[in-house]
Amino acid sequence: LDLGEFPIDGASAVIDGDTIRVKGLSASMRLLGIDTEETFKHDYERELFAQGWEAYKKKLRGSSARPVKMATPVGDEAKDFAKGFFQNARTVKLERDHPGEIRDFYGRYLAYVFAKNSKGEWVNYNVECVRAGYAPYFMKYGRSRRFHDEFVRAQDEARAAQRGIWK
Repeated sequence: LDLGEFPIDGASAVIDGDTIRVKGLSASMRLLGIDTEETFKHDYERELFAQGWEAYKKKLRGSSARPVKMATPVGDEAKDFAKGFFQNARTVKLERDHPGEIRDFYGRYLAYVFAKNSKGEWVNYNVECVRAGYAPYFMKYGRSRRFHDEFVRAQDEARAAQRGIWK
Protein backbone atom coordinates (compact mmCIF):
# COMPACT_ATOMS: atom_id res chain seq x y z
CA LEU A 1 0.00 0.00 0.00
CA ASP A 2 3.02 2.25 0.43
CA LEU A 3 3.85 4.13 -2.78
CA GLY A 4 6.98 5.56 -1.15
CA GLU A 5 8.45 8.83 -0.02
CA PHE A 6 8.66 11.69 -2.49
CA PRO A 7 10.32 15.11 -2.34
CA ILE A 8 8.21 18.27 -2.39
CA ASP A 9 8.99 21.98 -2.13
CA GLY A 10 7.10 22.75 1.08
CA ALA A 11 4.25 25.24 0.74
CA SER A 12 5.10 25.96 -2.91
CA ALA A 13 4.08 22.38 -3.76
CA VAL A 14 0.44 23.26 -2.92
CA ILE A 15 -1.86 23.88 -5.89
CA ASP A 16 -5.04 24.05 -3.79
CA GLY A 17 -6.59 22.35 -0.77
CA ASP A 18 -6.73 18.92 -2.38
CA THR A 19 -3.86 19.05 -4.89
CA ILE A 20 -0.12 19.06 -4.32
CA ARG A 21 2.82 18.58 -6.67
CA VAL A 22 5.12 15.72 -5.82
CA LYS A 23 8.45 15.30 -7.55
CA GLY A 24 9.04 12.00 -9.31
CA LEU A 25 5.46 11.13 -10.29
CA SER A 26 4.46 10.90 -13.92
CA ALA A 27 0.85 11.93 -13.21
CA SER A 28 -1.14 14.14 -10.87
CA MET A 29 -2.81 12.86 -7.71
CA ARG A 30 -6.39 12.46 -6.55
CA LEU A 31 -6.26 12.79 -2.78
CA LEU A 32 -8.51 10.11 -1.37
CA GLY A 33 -11.42 10.93 0.91
CA ILE A 34 -11.44 14.71 0.35
CA ASP A 35 -12.73 17.31 -2.08
CA THR A 36 -12.09 20.91 -1.02
CA GLU A 37 -13.86 23.96 -2.41
CA GLU A 38 -12.37 25.50 -5.54
CA THR A 39 -9.98 28.46 -5.30
CA PHE A 40 -10.45 31.76 -7.10
CA LYS A 41 -8.36 31.70 -10.29
CA HIS A 42 -9.40 35.07 -11.78
CA ASP A 43 -10.07 38.56 -10.43
CA TYR A 44 -13.49 38.65 -12.09
CA GLU A 45 -14.57 35.69 -9.94
CA ARG A 46 -13.68 37.55 -6.74
CA GLU A 47 -15.39 40.71 -7.97
CA LEU A 48 -18.52 38.78 -8.90
CA PHE A 49 -18.51 36.95 -5.54
CA ALA A 50 -18.30 40.32 -3.76
CA GLN A 51 -21.69 41.19 -5.30
CA GLY A 52 -23.31 38.37 -3.33
CA TRP A 53 -23.64 34.60 -3.44
CA GLU A 54 -26.90 34.45 -5.41
CA ALA A 55 -25.66 36.73 -8.22
CA TYR A 56 -22.35 34.85 -8.32
CA LYS A 57 -24.04 31.45 -8.46
CA LYS A 58 -26.52 32.56 -11.12
CA LYS A 59 -23.81 34.05 -13.35
CA LEU A 60 -21.46 31.06 -13.17
CA ARG A 61 -24.12 28.39 -13.39
CA GLY A 62 -25.86 30.08 -16.29
CA SER A 63 -28.46 27.82 -17.90
CA SER A 64 -26.70 24.58 -16.96
CA ALA A 65 -29.04 21.97 -15.52
CA ARG A 66 -26.07 20.34 -13.82
CA PRO A 67 -24.18 21.58 -10.78
CA VAL A 68 -21.17 23.73 -11.62
CA LYS A 69 -18.02 23.78 -9.51
CA MET A 70 -17.22 27.35 -8.58
CA ALA A 71 -14.67 29.02 -6.37
CA THR A 72 -15.47 30.13 -2.83
CA PRO A 73 -13.50 31.90 -0.08
CA VAL A 74 -13.35 28.55 1.76
CA GLY A 75 -11.40 27.18 -1.21
CA ASP A 76 -8.75 29.82 -0.63
CA GLU A 77 -8.78 29.03 3.10
CA ALA A 78 -8.27 25.33 2.32
CA LYS A 79 -5.28 26.21 0.14
CA ASP A 80 -3.82 28.27 2.99
CA PHE A 81 -4.38 25.36 5.39
CA ALA A 82 -2.53 23.01 3.00
CA LYS A 83 0.34 25.48 2.66
CA GLY A 84 0.66 25.62 6.43
CA PHE A 85 0.48 21.83 6.73
CA PHE A 86 3.25 21.27 4.17
CA GLN A 87 5.26 24.43 5.03
CA ASN A 88 8.29 22.60 6.41
CA ALA A 89 7.88 19.35 4.50
CA ARG A 90 10.64 18.37 2.13
CA THR A 91 9.37 14.81 1.82
CA VAL A 92 5.90 13.28 1.89
CA LYS A 93 4.83 9.67 2.11
CA LEU A 94 2.15 8.47 -0.30
CA GLU A 95 -0.06 5.49 0.41
CA ARG A 96 -2.92 3.96 -1.51
CA ASP A 97 -6.13 2.50 -0.14
CA HIS A 98 -6.18 -0.83 -1.95
CA PRO A 99 -3.45 -2.81 -3.74
CA GLY A 100 -5.50 -2.93 -6.96
CA GLU A 101 -6.38 0.77 -7.05
CA ILE A 102 -3.36 2.81 -8.01
CA ARG A 103 -4.87 5.23 -10.56
CA ASP A 104 -8.33 6.56 -11.30
CA PHE A 105 -10.22 6.74 -14.60
CA TYR A 106 -8.25 9.89 -15.54
CA GLY A 107 -4.84 8.33 -14.83
CA ARG A 108 -4.31 10.23 -11.57
CA TYR A 109 -2.63 8.46 -8.67
CA LEU A 110 -5.07 7.71 -5.84
CA ALA A 111 -3.31 8.54 -2.60
CA TYR A 112 -3.26 9.52 1.01
CA VAL A 113 -0.51 12.06 1.70
CA PHE A 114 1.46 12.03 4.94
CA ALA A 115 3.90 14.66 6.23
CA LYS A 116 5.95 14.60 9.41
CA ASN A 117 4.86 16.85 12.26
CA SER A 118 7.19 18.65 14.68
CA LYS A 119 7.53 15.41 16.69
CA GLY A 120 8.71 13.49 13.62
CA GLU A 121 5.45 11.50 13.34
CA TRP A 122 3.73 10.91 9.98
CA VAL A 123 0.34 12.68 9.88
CA ASN A 124 -2.39 11.95 7.31
CA TYR A 125 -3.13 15.24 5.53
CA ASN A 126 -6.37 13.89 4.02
CA VAL A 127 -7.88 13.22 7.46
CA GLU A 128 -6.55 16.48 8.93
CA CYS A 129 -8.07 18.48 6.06
CA VAL A 130 -11.47 17.01 6.99
CA ARG A 131 -10.84 17.66 10.71
CA ALA A 132 -10.04 21.31 9.93
CA GLY A 133 -13.39 21.61 8.13
CA TYR A 134 -12.01 22.24 4.65
CA ALA A 135 -13.52 19.14 3.07
CA PRO A 136 -16.25 16.67 3.85
CA TYR A 137 -15.35 13.01 4.00
CA PHE A 138 -15.73 12.59 0.24
CA MET A 139 -16.78 9.10 -0.83
CA LYS A 140 -17.57 9.77 -4.50
CA TYR A 141 -14.72 7.50 -5.56
CA GLY A 142 -15.34 5.00 -2.78
CA ARG A 143 -15.34 4.68 0.96
CA SER A 144 -11.93 4.62 2.60
CA ARG A 145 -11.12 1.06 3.56
CA ARG A 146 -8.14 2.03 5.70
CA PHE A 147 -9.13 5.28 7.40
CA HIS A 148 -12.95 5.29 7.34
CA ASP A 149 -13.31 5.61 11.13
CA GLU A 150 -10.71 8.41 11.29
CA PHE A 151 -12.49 10.32 8.50
CA VAL A 152 -15.88 9.94 10.20
CA ARG A 153 -14.51 11.13 13.57
CA ALA A 154 -12.70 14.05 11.90
CA GLN A 155 -15.86 15.14 10.06
CA ASP A 156 -17.98 14.83 13.20
CA GLU A 157 -15.45 16.96 15.09
CA ALA A 158 -15.38 19.65 12.36
CA ARG A 159 -19.18 19.75 12.17
CA ALA A 160 -19.57 20.02 15.94
CA ALA A 161 -17.02 22.85 16.09
CA GLN A 162 -18.55 24.47 12.96
CA ARG A 163 -15.19 24.74 11.21
CA GLY A 164 -14.69 25.70 7.57
CA ILE A 165 -17.52 24.42 5.35
CA TRP A 166 -19.60 23.56 8.41
CA LYS A 167 -19.62 27.20 9.61
